[in-house]
Amino acid sequence: MTETKRKRNFLKPLIIGAIAVVVTGGVGAYAYDKYETAQRAKIQEAYSNVKMNVGNQINQNNNNGNNNNNNNNSNNGENGANSNSQNTDQSSNVQNNNNNNSTQQNVQNAKSQQEIRSIVAQAISTPEQNINFVKIKPEYEDDFAYQNNGAPLYVYDVEARANGLEYDVVVDAVSGKVLKVEIDN
Repeated sequence: MTETKRKRNFLKPLIIGAIAVVVTGGVGAYAYDKYETAQRAKIQEAYSNVKMNVGNQINQNNNNGNNNNNNNNSNNGENGANSNSQNTDQSSNVQNNNNNNSTQQNVQNAKSQQEIRSIVAQAISTPEQNINFVKIKPEYEDDFAYQNNGAPLYVYDVEARANGLEYDVVVDAVSGKVLKVEIDN
């Protein structure tokens, strides 16, 4: 009779421990699944707020201002005509240089890091002061060579943290166009 009692005392904690592990594992899996579902929804919402054409809007605003200046110069009489002919000569020189160096980007016209911060903030629909910029690195990127006649494109590789998410953003350093956005938790 003592042996039977010992076997029962030995099995009872094992069975209770096994049940506890199964229940705890099930609850943990359920909680993890809920967490993953919430994170996926958060990332999906962040992607829906991304604006890829931010750089183009900024350039369009700058171009509108330049067109207005050219129109004002042409309305200023002879001096305006002279400056227009000078502008035409300069633009034809630029076009000739562009034809000679069609694969080279003019990096002197690259955006500043502050401008890139502003573009990224607009792209991810978050105020700039709420973003922690981890990395803003200018580099030549082969992935976008098709946009630059086969030559590496000069871009800013930006890593930022905002809204509990990590953003990897690639911005064209010259035009300011947002080329790629990846979001991770």
